[in-house]
Amino acid sequence: MKITPKEDGKHQVQLTRDGEEFLPGRELGTAADIDWAKRKQKASIIVEVVMLVMQVVGIAVIVSIETMKAKIEDTVEAIKKSAALQSAINKFISSWKEAGRQGNVMSKAEAILNLLVDIQSAGGYLLTIIKSLCEEMPWLDWVKTVAMATALIIAGLETDVIVFAVVEKAVHFKQKVDNVVKLEEIEQTRWKST
Repeated sequence: MKITPKEDGKHQVQLTRDGEEFLPGRELGTAADIDWAKRKQKASIIVEVVMLVMQVVGIAVIVSIETMKAKIEDTVEAIKKSAALQSAINKFISSWKEAGRQGNVMSKAEAILNLLVDIQSAGGYLLTIIKSLCEEMPWLDWVKTVAMATALIIAGLETDVIVFAVVEKAVHFKQKVDNVVKLEEIEQTRWKST
């Protein structure tokens, strides 16, 4: 996500992936527009945290743009419907910001792992994401990969085995969390002044 200020005091959001437009952008002209952008970024964080940890446990998943778009939209809807997912992502963002203020990389890794635990606790959504990220695989590969990913991630969470590996891979989440913070700042300043 790229947030760009405009001359009229509003902001434009572009939703990108690897530098290319991923989903249609939007001008942040209303509180609803800002809420829309925050939901998209939070959904992206959730999906990419799962992908990150799958990569850390040795499962490389290549996801088409269409599958990723669908997974982001599904996750936006899940966040809207689940107070537990809303709480999980908000807790992650707070923990990540606090770890950043302290300069504590290990706390950032813990925030990611806690988010995974919270996603799983929020009704098994972790398995839902894993299954959908693997849906483009041949059926037998899909079954093996989903089973292996789920087992490895859950085992890793229970033993803290993956904490150190996550630390090295987690750098790109800074921009995503910064985007949510920026959207909250825009929301506060825009509607305080009106």
